[in-house]
Amino acid sequence: MNPNFRNFALWVIIFLLVVALVMLFQNPGQRSQTTDISFSQLLTDVDNGRVREVTIAGHDVTGHYTDGRAFYTYAPTAPGLIDKLYAKNVAITAKPPSDGNSWLVSLLVVLLMIDQMRGDYPSLYGHQWTNGLHRLFRDGAWYQRASYPYVNTVTCAGHATVSTGTLPSVHGMVMNTWWDRARSAVVACADDPTAIDLSYGQPVDTPGESAAALLVPTFADRLRLQTGGQSRVVSLSLKARAALTLGGQRPDVATWVVDQGAWVTSTALGRGLDPAVAKYVREHPVEHQFFQTWDRTLAPGQYLFSTKAVGVRQDAWQPTFPHTVQTWDDWQASPLSDEYLVDMALNVLDDVKLGAPGHIDMLAISFSALDLVGHIYGPDSHEVD
Repeated sequence: MNPNFRNFALWVIIFLLVVALVMLFQNPGQRSQTTDISFSQLLTDVDNGRVREVTIAGHDVTGHYTDGRAFYTYAPTAPGLIDKLYAKNVAITAKPPSDGNSWLVSLLVVLLMIDQMRGDYPSLYGHQWTNGLHRLFRDGAWYQRASYPYVNTVTCAGHATVSTGTLPSVHGMVMNTWWDRARSAVVACADDPTAIDLSYGQPVDTPGESAAALLVPTFADRLRLQTGGQSRVVSLSLKARAALTLGGQRPDVATWVVDQGAWVTSTALGRGLDPAVAKYVREHPVEHQFFQTWDRTLAPGQYLFSTKAVGVRQDAWQPTFPHTVQTWDDWQASPLSDEYLVDMALNVLDDVKLGAPGHIDMLAISFSALDLVGHIYGPDSHEVD
């Protein structure tokens, strides 16, 4: 690349980032007081006479309480809302939805997590990479001496640490599961008895899930608050504890897989089933990838370790390649699930116009296949390689 062009491009990127930060943090004192509430909370507050004024722009509702506090919520199609506001003498301002034509900037923050991506894997296997990860390690910042200042480096604790910038002792997600004294039971970090899982496929009777156990806001939560709810957040993973800890309390889209074999979301997010995800899952059934064969991509002599996985679990398909995908569990513990997540993300991104002009949006994807493969076949197996 021409050095002059590279320098010019660098300054253009710096300029756009500065403009984005100005846009994000303008009037910080005012924006930091905005509270993200549920739609049901808005209805309750209106009934109780606590709302002074609202501004409705499409599905986005911002406003102020009678004590001056600002709030934001996402409102589904609710024909009776205007009448309820009018009856309670709430000042109503209506605006068209943002058309996304702001000259300022559009940014899409992309957060990628690879579950059980051991710190030495780039050094061990990086010479085999050609694009994707290779480009990130070649052209990006690689923190080779990063460390975890806490003991339990499990999925929930790690994802919450990245998404909040705090440690488990602060954000509260200390493990994947723990003993809950109030319930006298072992609970998962994403369990929420007040929520219900909504299925994009077959009916499920799984426990409800949300990010309710998080004690501090995530980056996604802060982004939405700072932009008055204009920023859109999409979070995808095979695991609830990954999708929810990255997406925070009110992502626009969050979906994950449950043991009964279905993609789900949660009533706790306040949005119901997302049409873009529903369309993708309907047009790309996971079952259509069953009976595909997962085999080595390299010649046996090019692998660093022995052929047979050391410590392979008894419930593994076969101890060595090739593997035939026959169930949802098989599919999740294979590269097919990673490819599916990427394709889903690209389709949802297009459908919801994530990163459109004038927006600062966020896409979070947590890839779980490596973690599942590592648990089944071992960290030095050909499957991991």
